Amino acid sequence: MPTLGFAFNPVIRHGAFLWRDLEELTTRWSHEPFQVSDLEPMKIRIERSSGVHCTIDQQNIVVGFSYPVAVTEDGRQIAFVKVGEKRAFTDLLPLVRETAADVCGVLIKKRLVSRIGVVANVKLPPDAPPPGVEQYLHHLGRPWRSAPEAVVSRVTARLSTTERCHHQVQWQTESTALALNLDWQRLCEPPKEVDAKSLEKLAVEACDSALQYFDKFGEGDLNYGD
Repeated sequence: MPTLGFAFNPVIRHGAFLWRDLEELTTRWSHEPFQVSDLEPMKIRIERSSGVHCTIDQQNIVVGFSYPVAVTEDGRQIAFVKVGEKRAFTDLLPLVRETAADVCGVLIKKRLVSRIGVVANVKLPPDAPPPGVEQYLHHLGRPWRSAPEAVVSRVTARLSTTERCHHQVQWQTESTALALNLDWQRLCEPPKEVDAKSLEKLAVEACDSALQYFDKFGEGDLNYGD
């Protein structure tokens, strides 16, 4: 599932004032119900019925997607996904980006952005992972000349002078799923002054670059050696 986030210079604003600034979204989003699920002194969280959610605090705007949750009779929460409803990451990311553009459009006048992040958080079948993930696991086991029985791995790699990615993998042989989290980031050093329009352009470019790297990692197009 995708997440798109922005890190800015801190601005101290009470959650109630943030909500006042966001009120015009009630008109823009009138076709789709949404609710404020969390209102704290320095933070607000908005959830749309589509599954897109947005958390805003004094330094960050983070927009993500999760499938709606249903509560069972015994109080457990389970993802409510109808047959055929699961959607591809590349279909969900534009929804997340559009919500981010709406929110930033009413909040961002002039602001310094220091980082833009695009996260892919997925569960994969352990018996048939993408070739790049299989190659990554094999690479981790090379010192012992055998595949690892369990992996809890976090690697942060600098991809270029302006890009890095946190790679998190969690898996063990008896697991029913392999958890993969790729947190790609574009770094603005020094922070860049943006308005809503220029920030949206940077977000589109970041999403495109992140998808290219996710494909590269998934296909195994990295230098693992012989």
